[in-house]
Amino acid sequence: MTTHRETWKNLERKTAKALNGQRVSTRPHESNPDVDHDKFAIECKLRAKLAFIPWFEQAKKYAKRSGKIPLLICKQKHSQTEFVVIRLSDFQGLINDSAQT
Repeated sequence: MTTHRETWKNLERKTAKALNGQRVSTRPHESNPDVDHDKFAIECKLRAKLAFIPWFEQAKKYAKRSGKIPLLICKQKHSQTEFVVIRLSDFQGLINDSAQT
């Protein structure tokens, strides 16, 4: 049986592999991104439930009809920042496509 500690480490490993990065093993009292990458500061979070999943499911439904990649844009009220939610596999494909051009 996998422990909680191993499950989030596995997420970091999967992310590093998918995006050609390197998982960062931190020591206590150090603050570093979870994955070292040449373009991104990657922080991985594993949670039992994510609030945006139903919204993303709606985007997936529309994407399936059109053959496009589902993408969700989220913004907190009174914030100046928007966030992009995309499946890791789709993001990996986009990164690989841009590296080949």
